[in-house]
Amino acid sequence: AGVQAYFLPRSMVKGAPGVFWAVDFAGNGTNATGNLLIYKGVWNSNSNDIIWSVNANLNPPLNTSAYGEWPVIGFDPTGQLGWVAFVHDNGSVGYYSFTFYSTTNGGLSWTGPQQVNLNQFTCLVSSIGGGGNQVTAHTRYDMSVDVNGNPHVLCMAGKNVSYAIDATAWHHMLDLTRSNNAWVIKDLGSILSDVYYFTGSVTGANAALQFSSPQCARSFDGTKIFFSWTELFANAVQLHSW
Repeated sequence: AGVQAYFLPRSMVKGAPGVFWAVDFAGNGTNATGNLLIYKGVWNSNSNDIIWSVNANLNPPLNTSAYGEWPVIGFDPTGQLGWVAFVHDNGSVGYYSFTFYSTTNGGLSWTGPQQVNLNQFTCLVSSIGGGGNQVTAHTRYDMSVDVNGNPHVLCMAGKNVSYAIDATAWHHMLDLTRSNNAWVIKDLGSILSDVYYFTGSVTGANAALQFSSPQCARSFDGTKIFFSWTELFANAVQLHSW
């Protein structure tokens, strides 16, 4: 009661052999209510099915009127080192930051929240022009975890305009990750915009839209991370990959 699945299909991943994971916000049927639900699925050979249960019910501090977008979850190849990530306004500040939870014991316990404000990276602040402008994350992103247990969040960042990215200003696709126990970013390149109209100036119900749809995945052994996204250029969709 009082819980509605918003983004479960978007977040489902594999953990250790026979173990599966998903994450979602609790909701009231209209809005997210704040709680973060982590689901664990275990393969049952007798029923030939996955048996799901709530692994953790977390209560992150967030502004539920501007909670951002779907949470994502990922594990390293061993299934022991895992991360959950999502964007939200962490204090009615008008732009989005990332929040993380992590586990080192296969989901027996979760540590967090750990908040990562993109404005801590001076290179991003200077790229958008400084002068008091804020860097915001976009609400479309994806994540995977490498062989060393480091998360890789594929996300777009740019100049904030009331929880949105200014498409006319600097905005790039980034890999938000960890190195030597510190958060770092890797610039993967510029992107024209997140939303484009195939039909030119036509908007609304008659418009055909294209989104960047960032996707992140790893090799089976976790030694390689793959990034891809799309954008519209000259009315043709281009696929970018790393």
